[in-house]
Amino acid sequence: MESDGYTCTALMGDQSFCGRPSVPLTPFPICRRHLIQAHQFVQGLMQESWARLDEGAEERVEEARRARRIGLDAQSVVYYLLEADGMVKIGYTNNLKDRLIALRLPFDSVLAVEPGGRPLERERHAQFKHLRQGRWEKFRPAPDLQQHVAAVVERHGPPVLTTGRVEIVDVET
Repeated sequence: MESDGYTCTALMGDQSFCGRPSVPLTPFPICRRHLIQAHQFVQGLMQESWARLDEGAEERVEEARRARRIGLDAQSVVYYLLEADGMVKIGYTNNLKDRLIALRLPFDSVLAVEPGGRPLERERHAQFKHLRQGRWEKFRPAPDLQQHVAAVVERHGPPVLTTGRVEIVDVET
């Protein structure tokens, strides 16, 4: 292999440069020997990185299996949102962050969340049907709905959005 006229700038143990002819077209002057060492080093880092990714993948697959065994309601929440028109939307989701993005609502529009899925959502719709506006999930923020939302916050704490999941803590002991 022909040199490009530069010498290797790898530091030796005595803090001097290697000085061997560098490999042409490298991004910095480095000899063949040190180029191979650098390649092996990076290759080792990549293998470690892939191994960590594989470990994480196994954990994610196991989490998904566990969720399927438990059922979707184990990860679902019923949410209460204050919409721009002043109405309260009662719905359920498995990913509140994505739901808020789809509805184009800010995260601070979440009034409360409680664990549950479609069955609990239907129960809440029936509970507050006298406040329903139209055929959808919008309800007038009357005192009984406001008291219920406050009770949900008291029981589960204020909603804390993390990476798409909602952290729900049961404060009852």
